[in-house]
Amino acid sequence: MRASRLLVLPVVVAALGAGAPPATADESVALTGGTKLSADGGVAAWRSDAGRLVVRVAGGAPRETRVTLPAGDFDVGRRPGGGARLVHLAACSTARRTCEVRVVDLTSSPRPSRLLTRIPFRGGRPAVAIDRDMLAYGVTGRRRTPGCEPGEGLTCVDPFERCDTLEVRAVGARRARVLDRGACPEILALDLQDRRLAVLARTSGSRDAFTEARVVRTTGGPSRRLQRERASRSSLAGANDIGAVALDGGALYTTVLGDEQPNRFVRFTLATGRRSDARAHGDLDGSFSRDGGRTLYGLDRAGIAALGSGCYPAALPVPCQVVAGDDPWRVARRLLPTDLRSSSVPADGRVRAGAPAAVTVRVARARVSRTTRLGSVSQVGATVELLTVVVDDEDRLTLTPTGRTAVTDVSGRASFPVDTAVTGTVSFTTRLVGPARATVPASATVRLEVRP
Repeated sequence: MRASRLLVLPVVVAALGAGAPPATADESVALTGGTKLSADGGVAAWRSDAGRLVVRVAGGAPRETRVTLPAGDFDVGRRPGGGARLVHLAACSTARRTCEVRVVDLTSSPRPSRLLTRIPFRGGRPAVAIDRDMLAYGVTGRRRTPGCEPGEGLTCVDPFERCDTLEVRAVGARRARVLDRGACPEILALDLQDRRLAVLARTSGSRDAFTEARVVRTTGGPSRRLQRERASRSSLAGANDIGAVALDGGALYTTVLGDEQPNRFVRFTLATGRRSDARAHGDLDGSFSRDGGRTLYGLDRAGIAALGSGCYPAALPVPCQVVAGDDPWRVARRLLPTDLRSSSVPADGRVRAGAPAAVTVRVARARVSRTTRLGSVSQVGATVELLTVVVDDEDRLTLTPTGRTAVTDVSGRASFPVDTAVTGTVSFTTRLVGPARATVPASATVRLEVRP
C-alpha cells in the first residue's frame, strides 16, 4: 500500500517542567503571523492574527482584547499625567484627503477607539507616532525623479519618486510644523519620545535603494542620519535592511536584517552618535520596540520574514514569536527563548519499509553574550507528546494526538519510533505544550522517505 493523496505528518509536542526562568532571559510571550510591536509607559501592544489589539501591561501575560485594530499603522505613547495610550490610523480616504487618528486608552480594560484628530492623506501607508501631547506623522508625496524622463529605459524605471513630508503638531492643534526629513524619502515608521522623533525611511540612489534611520527634534532644525543600509542588491556585496526604529533612554535603537551580516540590534547614543551592535543570535522578522531598558522583538524561526515572505500564521508550525528580552548591552549573558529541534533517524531521511526509524527531539535554550553564542542549556524533564498531522488536498492541517508520551533526558532529548510499514514521504515537526504551548513555535519540518 502506498500513501498518496493524504500526507501524514507526525508532530511531537513537549510540555516543559515547572521552574521560574532566570532573571537574565529572553522569553517568548506570544506567537504571531507577523505584526508591528510598540511599547511605552510600561505597556506593550501588537495586533493579533485575528486583527484585535493585544496588550501586555507591566511585563505580565499578554491579553487579546475585543478592540479591533485595523491594518494601518499604530503606536503606543505615554499619556500626559501617566499611563499609556495607543493611536492608530483608520478611514483613510483620498477623496476626503484625510486619515482618522483614533486613540485607545491602555487601561486594564481597553474600550473601542475614539476619534482623536484627522491628518492629511494623499495615498500610501502613512506612519504615525504619539508621545504625551505631541503627534507626528508622514504625508505621502511624489516628485519627478531628477534627470529621469519617461522612456529612458532601465536607468529610469519610474519617472516619479516618493518624497514624503514629515509633520508634527500638538494634540488638538490645527497647525503642524514641517520637519526636516533629509533627502526625499518614503517614510516607513516613526517613534516619538521627549521631543525627539526617530524616522525610518527608504531612499533611492542611482543603482540601489537604502533604508536609513534619522533623528530630528520636534522643535525643528536639521535631522541627523545615524544609520544607512543598502536595501537592494546591485552587486555581490549583499543587502541589509533596517527593520524598525525605537527611542529609549537617550539612545536610538534599530534592528538590521539581511544577508550581509548576522541579524542584529544596533544602539546609537544620541549625545555622541556612537554606535554599538549586539547580535540577535537568530532570524529577526523586523518588528521591534524598547521601553524602560527592556526589549520587545519579533523572532522568526522559519527564517523567511527577512526574505519578504512574512511570517507563517500562528496556527501553523513555525510562526514568528513575540519576545520580551533583557537589554543585551546591560547583561553580560542571557538565555534565548526555548527552542525545539527535531531530526530523523536515519539522518538522511531515507528508510526501507519495515526498517527502524525514529523522530528525535531536543529541547534547549541558547546561552549568549552580546557578540557570541556561548552554548546551550538543556530542558530536562519536558513531557513530550506525539501527534499526527494530516494535510488534505487544500493544504489544511489537522492535528491528532496519538496518546504516546516521552520525557526528555539529561541532554534534553526524547525519541519516538516511527512506523515505516506504509511507503511514501512522511514529514515530522515538533512543538511544546503545557504552559509553553501558546508561546513556543513548532520546529521546522523533518522529512522521512519510506521506500519499498
